[in-house]
Amino acid sequence: MGIFVNDKAWNLKQVRDRQENGEWHLKRAQEALKKGDMSAYNDHMARSKPYFKEAEDYRRAAKLSTK
Repeated sequence: MGIFVNDKAWNLKQVRDRQENGEWHLKRAQEALKKGDMSAYNDHMARSKPYFKEAEDYRRAAKLSTK
């Protein structure tokens, strides 16, 4: 993440955005798994992880925010 933004609403919006992106990739991973496409499954799973990590980072920042 890098820079701390002291704005709870902004940080929570970032959480929602990252969470949605991560969930999109999880959904696509499940679809790929049903089709037996392990390459796409692994790709989507790998792409989802950074989104969930960033969501957690922004969640922590929202807790620290005073505005």
